[in-house]
Order: sequence, then structure tokens, then C-alpha cells
Amino acid sequence: MILVSIDTSTKYASIGITNLEQSYFYNWESQYNHGVELTKNLRTLLGNIKADASDITHLAVALGPGGFSSVRVGISTALGLATPKNLPIIGVPTHDIQLEPFRKILANKINITSVISAGRNEVSWKKYNINEVTSGISTIEKLIETSGTNDMFCGEYFEKKNNLNLSKNSILLEKKVRDPKTFNNLAKKMFIDGSYKEYNEIKPIYSREPNISSPKSKKGL
Repeated sequence: MILVSIDTSTKYASIGITNLEQSYFYNWESQYNHGVELTKNLRTLLGNIKADASDITHLAVALGPGGFSSVRVGISTALGLATPKNLPIIGVPTHDIQLEPFRKILANKINITSVISAGRNEVSWKKYNINEVTSGISTIEKLIETSGTNDMFCGEYFEKKNNLNLSKNSILLEKKVRDPKTFNNLAKKMFIDGSYKEYNEIKPIYSREPNISSPKSKKGL
């Protein structure tokens, strides 16, 4: 098995590769060049295990939410690698990747909310409890205002926003930026469990639907 995991959901991008004997991971902060940087970093990691793209056997990709273009870069790259050889592929919501390091502490009285910037001064959030999962979009202020004594928060949104006034009893979990090793290990477990998807099920998850205006009709027709 040579598994490649790709996450370009946001400016904090990452890639991981494992052949079950060796594993290499790389994360970087990207502004506008996800596609170019992803290709370059993929070549580097493949070189570390003395392999090339044709040797890849399994793929995993983060589905979003995140930046409209950046999410699509990761998905299109993963599908481009998987389709020619009909490779098995897994798509994982980005909120689920952020939650993964803390999944073991979920309980009936503990909520963990993953937060990702959604633009327009709002955030995409997904709240996990052992009994249910809810999600939505709101301002960070409203999200924090409605938090309670059993709420914990995680996600890269807090990486440079440490001055937020969380509820006195709320907890900001330590790992803020998504770890490519975490995603790679999660994907490996999902493959072992048989949780891979068909190509037509690998679709981006957006915080909100993209604004695409209808084409203007031509006068006189």
C-alpha cells in the first residue's frame, strides 16, 4: 500500500504519504498557490520513499469546508491521480479531521466544536457530542456566546486569534492546525475498515453555496 492523503481546504495545507514501512508528512501555509505547491510537495514526498505517482495505490482527500478554490484543488488532484487506475479513494470532511485528535474524550456531557473560517466575518462550525452532531454558520461571537460549561473548541481558526474571550468554563484545545499525520492515520484506518467511496461521491463541502450568477440573456432573441 502507498497511501497519499491531501488536505488543501484552507491556507494551512498538508500532504502525507505512507507505504506502511515509512511515513512522511508536510504542511505549509499557502495563500494563492495550492495547486503548484501541492504538486511540488507530492513529488518530494514520493521521492522520499523512492516512488512516483504511478505507484500510489490509495488516496484520501479533505472535502472541506474551506476556501472555494483551495478545496477544489485538493479534490481535483486526488481524483486526477485515482481515476486512470481506478484507485480506491476516501473523502473526509475537514471538520472531522480537526476533531480526530480529540475524539476519545467525547462524552455525553462534553461537546467539541470544530471551527473553520467561512468568510464575511463568519465561521463554519460543527459540534460533536457522543450522541449527536450539529453544524451551521454564524459569527464567532455568537458561537462563543452560546457556549456552555461543557464546551470545547478546536481548529485552525484559533491559531492567530488567541485573544477571543471564551466562556470561563469553555476550553480551547491545544492542537489548532490540522496535523497531516492525524489525517493519514485516519484514512489508513478507514481503508482497513472498508470505508472508501465511489468517484461520484467525492464532492466538495462548502460553508455556503458559491455565488454563481445566471448568464444574462441576449436582447433581441
